[in-house]
Amino acid sequence: MRPTLDYVRRKFDEFNALCFNGDLPPIPLRMSNAGRSLGMFVHPRTWPVWKPRGKGECHMRISTRLDLPEEEVENTIIHEMIHYWIWYKGIRDNGQHGDAFMEKMREINRRHGRKITVRHRSSEEQLATDQHHRNNYICVQHWSDGRMTLTVCARTCIFDIHRAFAGHPQIRRLEWYWSMDSWFNRFPLSRTPKAYLLSHPDFDSHFSTATPCVCDGRTLKPLPRN
Repeated sequence: MRPTLDYVRRKFDEFNALCFNGDLPPIPLRMSNAGRSLGMFVHPRTWPVWKPRGKGECHMRISTRLDLPEEEVENTIIHEMIHYWIWYKGIRDNGQHGDAFMEKMREINRRHGRKITVRHRSSEEQLATDQHHRNNYICVQHWSDGRMTLTVCARTCIFDIHRAFAGHPQIRRLEWYWSMDSWFNRFPLSRTPKAYLLSHPDFDSHFSTATPCVCDGRTLKPLPRN
């Protein structure tokens, strides 16, 4: 399912009463198209997180990007509500998912039979439901040991990443591509030279329709068509 705003509002009220004793005041709930995070609790970063503030100064976002089982959508909502609960109660924690978060998460899992986790790992079937199209600038690295890896580059960092990989002693050659295939959404837009393993079947499947490009460290252009 892809949640609607009305659905998230109903679930917020339901879980507030069930898991948080109705302690959490209503806050703005927003839908997003985020691909890397299923949910997010947002509050001003300029003030200490343990200092309670007015209820209008934060909000919660839930992504509609992937088609997920309802249980996973519910667990995402509760996960973000735990962040809200820690913030609203003025509880000091020792990390984004520190001891206080983990204690509350385990309590809710135990008492209500939930399976809330710190991080969501989407299955291949769930990732395949992501149909968002973006401009992907992809660097494929061919290593001396036969491996292939890829980096989906943030547009402003293409040339920095190219120069970093071009000088690597274990990389035999680089290839550049442009594609709007939504399969590449599973990779983050990198601003540093981070490489992700690329299998030969995936290369054959998803690069056959990509546009080959040439990069000289200053420009990136499509290869001339024969």
